Amino acid sequence: MEKKNSGLGIAAFVISLVGFVTIESLGFFIEIIAIILAIVDLATAKKKNRAIGFSVAGLVIGVSLYVFIFAAMLFMSSSNRNNSTYIQATTAPIAQVTSAPTAAPARIGAPNVLNGVTITVNKVIHSAGTTYQKPFKSGNEFTIVSLTIHNGSSSNLNYSSYDYQIQDSNGNIINTTVPLDYNTDLSVGELAPGGTTKGDITFETPKGDKNLIMIYSDQTVYPASQIKFELQ
Repeated sequence: MEKKNSGLGIAAFVISLVGFVTIESLGFFIEIIAIILAIVDLATAKKKNRAIGFSVAGLVIGVSLYVFIFAAMLFMSSSNRNNSTYIQATTAPIAQVTSAPTAAPARIGAPNVLNGVTITVNKVIHSAGTTYQKPFKSGNEFTIVSLTIHNGSSSNLNYSSYDYQIQDSNGNIINTTVPLDYNTDLSVGELAPGGTTKGDITFETPKGDKNLIMIYSDQTVYPASQIKFELQ
């Protein structure tokens, strides 16, 4: 006698597919439901003589997605630790400069200009993280900097979140960390002359630090020139 598929198994499979295609928003949470339904169906399938194909497929998709997310987080964390060796790719020749600008740090909402590129910090948000992403170090929090970049130069601009660091009140230089929201993350890209883009950069900083300074480094010149921003 042919075994029938259960409603739970089919539901687990369908929900796992929905979670897969919505990975950048709700997929992370939807897959939890799919995994639970699949496990429940597998636990009762033998007793009720039901087919398990849909449950197995839903479980495999759900677990695979979590493995992929975990691996991606480890990779990005490793990349941040090795950020000191990062070299930004560019098609323009590297220019020589004799000294870096020494202008005072710009405040939130005030534009700061370096080599024709205008950067404005729009807002700063401090967060304890989410259910599934917490600071790596106890006593830290996430500092999310939302900024606007305008390319006022005459050549294309390669931008990246790796161009930014934070200096805390003790003088520690902090690199970017895994973003809490990939939909708003600045990530990497290229701007034509006159182009503008917006995005968020996420750092892990000491909780309650009121003297954070964000540093932008222009890697297209040697030595790299910098401008700074107050984050309070």
